[in-house]
Amino acid sequence: MEVHKPRVAAVSYLNTVPLVWGMLQGPQKGLADLTFCLPSECADRLRDGTADIGLIPVIEAARQNLPAVPGTGIACDGAVRSILLFTKTGWKDIRRVAHPRSPP
Repeated sequence: MEVHKPRVAAVSYLNTVPLVWGMLQGPQKGLADLTFCLPSECADRLRDGTADIGLIPVIEAARQNLPAVPGTGIACDGAVRSILLFTKTGWKDIRRVAHPRSPP
C-alpha cells in the first residue's frame, strides 16, 4: 500500500499563520503537501478529494458534514479587520461588490 503525505489546503492569510507555521518553518515541515488557495477552493478541494485536510469556513464543514480537528480553529471575540475594501471611485458610486462565490 502506497502512503502519501496528507494534502492540506490552506489560505495564505495572517490569521492562519498559527495553524500552518509548523508545516512551513517548524517540526512538521515536509510532512504534508501544503497548498495555498482561496477559502472557497479549500472547501472545493475537500469535496472533490484533492485535499485531505482543509482550513475552511465553519459553514462549509456543516454543508459537507466534515469533522473538525478538536482544539483548532480561527475565531475572534470582537471586531476584526480581515477584509479591506479599496476603491478608485467614490463610495456612493459603488453598486456591486464581488467575491469568489458571487453568482453570475
